Amino acid sequence: TRRNVRKNLRNGVKAIKIAATGGVTDAKEIGQAGTPEMTEANMRIICEEAHNAGILVAAHAQSSAGILAALRAGVDTIEHGSAMSDEVKALFKDNPNALRGHSAVIPTLMACLPLVKLDVKVTGANDISKANAVMIMDEMLAGIADALDNDIELGMGTDSALTFVTHYNTWREIDFLIRYGNVPAARALHAATQGNARILGIDAETGSIEPGKAADLILTAANPLEEIRTLDKPIAVCVRGSLIDAPSVERFAQIDELLDAF
Repeated sequence: TRRNVRKNLRNGVKAIKIAATGGVTDAKEIGQAGTPEMTEANMRIICEEAHNAGILVAAHAQSSAGILAALRAGVDTIEHGSAMSDEVKALFKDNPNALRGHSAVIPTLMACLPLVKLDVKVTGANDISKANAVMIMDEMLAGIADALDNDIELGMGTDSALTFVTHYNTWREIDFLIRYGNVPAARALHAATQGNARILGIDAETGSIEPGKAADLILTAANPLEEIRTLDKPIAVCVRGSLIDAPSVERFAQIDELLDAF
């Protein structure tokens, strides 16, 4: 374990991600998703090595038991999440083994919601995966509610490259957080901008509009607080001060149509 982390660090990685628990699509039976798959001791070795190099550790974790072990080990971000016990809530806010003394949760509704909402004939998932997706979706929503109620740092991610997740559909995750996660629009946009920058440790450089920070901006036709889909087609994008007028991307019409259905 230690050797593998050091090998990755020598190759210049900027983050380490581990699988603290099983997932939805690899589960062989209903209820298996979220089962712990790494020991706390092994995860702690990974965190120690990464943190010594100033590198964050993220953990795929979809159950309270798996999250607790990962946080105890010092994981910095929990990807996906679940309902939180009191011990888990406390560790998110004060984690002595994390790189910066606290941890954050990154729900990824886009990775799960299509499997829940769409027919298996469309997704290609089997009935076991569908049932596990429903279970994990409920857990993620509970985790979001716990994060909001306990002022736990909330980031935003998409689990990019998973089924139905495209690189241009980040706005959908913000939309899902608002509509399904009951996250206030301003809090959801904060998670995607200043919140993510703070979690990654780059908030002194980007994430908010302030003098001295990088000019990373999106110009939209409407106020995203009122119409989140305006982010789908920005008028212009500014990246470190370089302007991109009328940006365009390759789109997947069939995927967009299916996601628009819900």
